[in-house]
Amino acid sequence: MHIAIAGMGRMGQTHLKSLALNFPELHLHVVSSRQEGHDFARKFGVEHCYSDLDEALAHPEVTAVIICGLSDAHVTQVEKAIKAGKHIFVEKPLAMELPTIRRLDELAKSRKVHLMVGFNQRFDPTWSRIQEEVAEGKDGSLRLMQITSRDPIPPSMKFAKASGGLFLDMMIHDFDMVRFVTGQEVKEVYAKGAVKVVPELAKIGDVDTAVVVLTLADGSMAVIDNCREAKYGYDQRMEVFGSVGMLQGHNQYGDTVLHYDEQGQHRDKPLYFFMERYQQSYFRQMEAFIQVLEGKIPVPVGAYETGKRPRLRLPPSSPSRPASRSSCNRGVLQGVLRSVQKFGFGLQIIELALNRVGFHFCLYSVFQV
Repeated sequence: MHIAIAGMGRMGQTHLKSLALNFPELHLHVVSSRQEGHDFARKFGVEHCYSDLDEALAHPEVTAVIICGLSDAHVTQVEKAIKAGKHIFVEKPLAMELPTIRRLDELAKSRKVHLMVGFNQRFDPTWSRIQEEVAEGKDGSLRLMQITSRDPIPPSMKFAKASGGLFLDMMIHDFDMVRFVTGQEVKEVYAKGAVKVVPELAKIGDVDTAVVVLTLADGSMAVIDNCREAKYGYDQRMEVFGSVGMLQGHNQYGDTVLHYDEQGQHRDKPLYFFMERYQQSYFRQMEAFIQVLEGKIPVPVGAYETGKRPRLRLPPSSPSRPASRSSCNRGVLQGVLRSVQKFGFGLQIIELALNRVGFHFCLYSVFQV
């Protein structure tokens, strides 16, 4: 089987290593605009290297392509691959706008092309174990879910500008986890965002610190907090509290050593970043994609999961309140809603309140449609 990998950044290199080391029978092709990408690929025995995706898609033996470049290039690359008849794995987000997601989904189906979207955390052993136990009712009826996700270092401005923002790039995983773990849709969203780490993000309408409260279909709540920087390391925690118990997933470490002395208890920081923390999930995700190509399983996470029945209407901007003065401005609202809508919440805004009692907050009262 011949598979092309488009992009040799962090994700491209991760997928290349995983496939080359664990599936030696595969014939890998690499697309990278940089010579460094070609050099990296050749270290793993890759013989077919290209500077342009069109060259890889033209190869008659390439049956699938893994797209993992910058987010703002995904749509063009996915569309090219579909029209070339190649099966596709694409890193999230598939697209920034819902109509585009629908169009690509319909195009893939019309060409009988598999389209899998990269939400790797579904394949994490810890999170998937929690999901299984919730599905089995081991913690009773859901009351409250909490997710914390904080990065060790903020992204570069180059990445931030092309990423779609904190909600589409970072918290999108947590929105996915809420639906994946609880098996429920969302009927109400409360969101608060601020710029506390990288002041330059305000200039592009983004935030680096945010809290979102989701009210689920059964009235229980999910609370998500994100921050682009945590000095103590990559913070990834989940808690599901129910009527008869509680499930928790904690940070993971390189070892289990604890050092005790007169100053207290000490240990190393958590695994450095997502490449280390979610290494196993990336392998299991690629394993699933290979099984899809072999016809052993259906696509586990497709465009359907990222574009199901939402109807959405943004309120008009207020000319009396410049967006740059609000820590929770229209850009934040659009970011949250574009992210939330991609998971089929089916939301429609009926109320929005801002800048009340001297501080900024956003309130969405929404209903299922």
